[in-house]
Amino acid sequence: MKSYLFILHLTLLSLSAYNAQAIQPQFFGKKPQLKVAISLDEAQKNFDKYKNKTILVEGKVVKVCQKKGCWITLKGKQSETMVRFHDYSFFVPKNLQNIKVKVEGKLSLTTMKISEQKHYLEDEGAPQKKIDAIKKDKETWLFMATGVIASS
Repeated sequence: MKSYLFILHLTLLSLSAYNAQAIQPQFFGKKPQLKVAISLDEAQKNFDKYKNKTILVEGKVVKVCQKKGCWITLKGKQSETMVRFHDYSFFVPKNLQNIKVKVEGKLSLTTMKISEQKHYLEDEGAPQKKIDAIKKDKETWLFMATGVIASS
C-alpha cells in the first residue's frame, strides 16, 4: 500500500512539474525590458506616437520562416506584420505558428521589393504559383525585434 501511495505521489509531482514547465514563457534574443505590451493594431493606428521608439507588442504568430526560424509574421485584427530579428542575431522555433507572443523592438512602414517578397514566400514553403504571382513592390509593416517572449 505504501508503495502505491509513493508511486501516486511521484506521478502527481511529475505532472505538476510538467504543467509548470508548459506555462513558463520562452525567451528568444534579448529578454524584453518593457512590461506593458500594446496590441499590434494599437501600434499601427498610432504609428506617429510609436515611430522610432522601442515598444512591446503582442500578437499571434501566423507564419514562421521554415528554413531557419529567422522571421515571423504576426496577425493583428487589421493586418499582418513581418517581424525580423535585429542583426539576424537570434532565431525562433519553426513550430511557433499559432502561438501568442510579445515582441520588443521598433515598428516601421516600409516598401518590400518583389525579390524580398518572393524570398519570404520561399522561406515559408509557399507554392511556386503564389511566388510567381508577385509582380510589384508593396508597402508593408515591419517590426525589427530585439527579443521575443512566447507563451504556451
